[in-house]
Amino acid sequence: MTQASQQPDPLENRVANLERNMTELRVTAEALLQTAQIHQRNFEVVSAELQTFRQRQLESDQRFEVMLAELRQLKIDSDARFNQIFNRLPEQQNGE
Repeated sequence: MTQASQQPDPLENRVANLERNMTELRVTAEALLQTAQIHQRNFEVVSAELQTFRQRQLESDQRFEVMLAELRQLKIDSDARFNQIFNRLPEQQNGE
């Protein structure tokens, strides 16, 4: 009987184990929550950076289209001037 009175009651062991498990679960849940919050903040930062990148790309595309239109117009003007000058040149006969 002395041994039985010295050992904790199996029910007490179970309760202590449950309490310890609950504490571990709370700590784990808190760590997971913190990790999720960090990932959420990182996602928001990356999303904002991506939106900024998309906006800059759109602006760059628009500037490119304007420059391309200007270049096409310069080519048209250059060709017209070349044709004016070429048409004013006297015609050479027989390779002269």
